[in-house]
Amino acid sequence: MKLPPQPTPPLGVKYALTVPQSVLFADLSLQGNRREYFMKAMAIDYEPQYIVIDRGAMSWNYDRDDAFYTALTRGGSLSWAINTFISTMGSTHRLLDRVSRIVSASDIRRQQSRVNISEDLNELWHAYKLHMVSLFTFWNVEQLLSATLIEQLMASGHQDEVRRGLSRFFQPRDPNYFVLERRQLQRLADRFYLSAASHANLVPDSQLVNAIQRHIRIFGFLLSPFNVGGAPTVDDVLRRLKNVRRSESVEQAAPLLEHVDVFEDLTPDLQVLGQLAVQLSFWKTERLDVLSLADSRAHDLYLEAAAVLSIPLETLFAMTCTEILDSLAGGPVVVPADELRARQRGFCLALYDHSVLFYEPSQPMERVQSDLIAAPGTVLHGIGASSGTVTGPVRVLRTESDYSALIPGEILVAAMTRPEMGAALDNAAGFITDEGGLLCHAAIISREMNKPCVISVEVATQLLVTGTVVSIDGDSGQVAIVS
Repeated sequence: MKLPPQPTPPLGVKYALTVPQSVLFADLSLQGNRREYFMKAMAIDYEPQYIVIDRGAMSWNYDRDDAFYTALTRGGSLSWAINTFISTMGSTHRLLDRVSRIVSASDIRRQQSRVNISEDLNELWHAYKLHMVSLFTFWNVEQLLSATLIEQLMASGHQDEVRRGLSRFFQPRDPNYFVLERRQLQRLADRFYLSAASHANLVPDSQLVNAIQRHIRIFGFLLSPFNVGGAPTVDDVLRRLKNVRRSESVEQAAPLLEHVDVFEDLTPDLQVLGQLAVQLSFWKTERLDVLSLADSRAHDLYLEAAAVLSIPLETLFAMTCTEILDSLAGGPVVVPADELRARQRGFCLALYDHSVLFYEPSQPMERVQSDLIAAPGTVLHGIGASSGTVTGPVRVLRTESDYSALIPGEILVAAMTRPEMGAALDNAAGFITDEGGLLCHAAIISREMNKPCVISVEVATQLLVTGTVVSIDGDSGQVAIVS
């Protein structure tokens, strides 16, 4: 089937990030951003004009979408609108959590019946799509809140807060899944590695293997999101354990805001915005983690659907939700096998003109290393996302095969960080990214891990090579090339 070329993006649409994902996840993402789901979840009359997912690269208007801002505020105050947005995430999160729990325990009732499988998929996907209304618009809310904070802080003489990248504001008070997993990993390390000598050389016994397997059952979904890849193995977690640094307290590995009056030195209006920023930062990763958790719980349901259709699970994930339901309603799979194979190599799915359709994907491109290597003394500029300074060699991560190469003390350099980078995040002494805002993954996890971070450098992966020694300043947002 010949696919139409991608439509011309409307003014304001820009590239945000690239995340490996299945067709099914991309379809649910875009379907959940249809007007009907904004009406059901948030009671607002809105639909994004254009969102494209092209070979995992996602683009939409997240800088200044006036239609969204107007619909969100509905004539009310900014603080009211953002609080409503946060409340919606909490509500849809709880619904998806409940539904995915029920679906995970319904295999005896389903008994591989096509009708029963379709009913459970419909119920799961309905909750899934309701939660998707915050997937892309979260960035719009983040931009709006950040811009307002900067404006009011500058006007009230708090320029230092702006220079530090608003780090005091965008730091969660409650632990999210990332923090909880890291704390549990630290506790495992403290329990099983009793000395520096044994830390690297310990041969795992049955007790340690059992503990790791329980850890995977609880947190494995964090490292295999969006219906791609599999859960981590015992060896994967063991490698991370061997790289975990012992600390006096597990809480030092993921600090949180300590008290509710952390903004007491600010004006009442800024205190309100600050509390909203703290709440919003918690949902940066939490809203995504519940999607991965729901998929993990629905794993047996997806396996049942694939078995009934006599296809591998990866092939099922190359179909849209409508195609899966249509296939379950009839006999054979409704999508030709060669088309499904092509989608697994690369696809483009877009929400455009009120429809979610496939378009011709862009041609695969190799990331070319720039000939302009930064010389010693050069200073690159970005946004300071997590306070502190650190000097060390960089490790540029371009593909998944690079993740395991990063060793403790190296500074992670990437277009953006992602949860599945696993041990690389633990080992890194600091983070530098090309992309991202103050609530991007790198910004959030660097503050939770108390590591210096500079985001939005734009050219870091082009100008830096593995081994280059740099000094990063998470307060000023500067990256100085040392050698």
